[in-house]
Amino acid sequence: MIKIKIKTLSYIVGLLTAVQLTLFGVKRFFFVFIERNEFTDSVATMLAMVILSGFTIMIAQKRGNDLSVFPRAFKKFYIIGTCAAVFICITAPSNYTGGSTAIVMLIYSAVVTPVFEELLFRGYIWNKLKTVYKNKLG
Repeated sequence: MIKIKIKTLSYIVGLLTAVQLTLFGVKRFFFVFIERNEFTDSVATMLAMVILSGFTIMIAQKRGNDLSVFPRAFKKFYIIGTCAAVFICITAPSNYTGGSTAIVMLIYSAVVTPVFEELLFRGYIWNKLKTVYKNKLG
């Protein structure tokens, strides 16, 4: 059992290292073509997170892993509520005072980053750890 736990933890550390290297690589590639500033840095990170989220979903589906980010009983309600909240946030008139930059930054900080983190950590890593560390309290 200890070997399985060590193997799982090693896998997760390797996965997180690969994620960081991918984020770094995408940003490096992005800045070959575009000048680096605060806005383009955020856009590059957002692009990398979208790519990694897609890969996380594809790998989980290929391996048959469940990405249970939403509770099953409330799945439709949460999805509809999240879509409505995103729509309201993006279309709020106050977002247009900063132009398209404000809208992109809002999408990056309020949509892409939380979705990426939930898919990777709660959806994939937490479920991986849950299979190995079976604790009745958690």
